[in-house]
Amino acid sequence: DTTMKELIAEWTTTTQIAPHNLMLWNYTERKNMTMRPNRMFALDLNETPKADAVEKYTEEIIRRHQIPTNEKLKSVSSIYDRIGDLLPKKRQFLLLDKTRVYEFPES
Repeated sequence: DTTMKELIAEWTTTTQIAPHNLMLWNYTERKNMTMRPNRMFALDLNETPKADAVEKYTEEIIRRHQIPTNEKLKSVSSIYDRIGDLLPKKRQFLLLDKTRVYEFPES
């Protein structure tokens, strides 16, 4: 199963957007086929993995994709969260470039 860290690396090479400029949003699709962004994920790209997460699976298990999934997560909180652990409806992401998105100043 793929971790968010691996997905972010794949998305940055595909979209040519630097990882620190990549914005990840959960979205819902409306009836008129437009997308409504719901929540932006603020992930720490320099996060160190938890010891139990690293020791739990061997390289052989990861390579053969034999990691059991537990679909209970509603949102991503770490770059080491696995996509298979997210609820199926929450696996949709909208990717945006921070350098091309206008942000209103906070007042």
